[in-house]
Amino acid sequence: MRIKYAPAVFCFLISFYLFQNSFGSPSSFVSTIELNLDGDTLKNKKTISKLLKAIEEPSSRTIWLMSAPSVLGIGPTLRSRCRHVQLVTPTKESIIELLTKSGDVEFQLAEYAARVSQGDIGRAKYLSENLAAKTRRNSVVDLVFTVKDISSSFDIASKILDLAQQDAEDRINIENNQEIMNINKALQSSNNNLISGRSKLIKDVEIDQKYKLNRAIRDSLDRSILDILSIYRDSLLVMSGCVDQILNSEHLSQISDLCNCLKLESILGNIEKLLLFRENMAQNASNLLAMENLLCALSRPWFFGH
Repeated sequence: MRIKYAPAVFCFLISFYLFQNSFGSPSSFVSTIELNLDGDTLKNKKTISKLLKAIEEPSSRTIWLMSAPSVLGIGPTLRSRCRHVQLVTPTKESIIELLTKSGDVEFQLAEYAARVSQGDIGRAKYLSENLAAKTRRNSVVDLVFTVKDISSSFDIASKILDLAQQDAEDRINIENNQEIMNINKALQSSNNNLISGRSKLIKDVEIDQKYKLNRAIRDSLDRSILDILSIYRDSLLVMSGCVDQILNSEHLSQISDLCNCLKLESILGNIEKLLLFRENMAQNASNLLAMENLLCALSRPWFFGH
């Protein structure tokens, strides 16, 4: 059984369906429940409380398999009840093989997605299946090279944030519609046969979806920062003579120009500014203000030392 719902639906299923499934199974039946825990679910205290109770009082023949982005994102109480298995980051070659064999993806597109995703299979699949996402990613990289002064920094910060919002909405809208369908399926309800509590559950899901959209925008913005960081990574590799190992081979000429204008200390300093941006975002800083502050710090008068 695989479960991936909004926190409100997830909490409902744990309270009713999962308990009934695990405790009501025959004595000879082994029930395996696989849970995909995303960031929103891990931050929902009510959901984690229900999940913790289910794990602490399992039936004798129930196996729980839980996956999360990081073990550090799981609370200490829930983490102490689990056996941890660290997964190895897949190589570029293995991701290319996965994309070309499991889906109708051309080798050139699969190579690009595997290269720029930096070991993230979900990101690689999304880039290979969504050409708009690939275009947005390239647009973010191109915009960084056009930062010239303070004025352009504010304009480009707004454009990068708009691209992040478009990317988040494309992802979330599909998931939101699927979640509503999952509610109707789980409750076995229809327009002519509404089950008691359905309206409240849908309202809770809609509230969760608003928080989920805000989280998705910040996640998309963070991915944009990782893409910008890859530029400076490639700059260090070009300076070291390892051109064949860069991630953004499509922007090699721009990266080479960057290396001719920047010293090693400047590149490392800009990397620190990007990492500081990620720390500020983790402290719930304003998306636009944080991005404007970052690009002003990276604008060409200081960026190139002119």
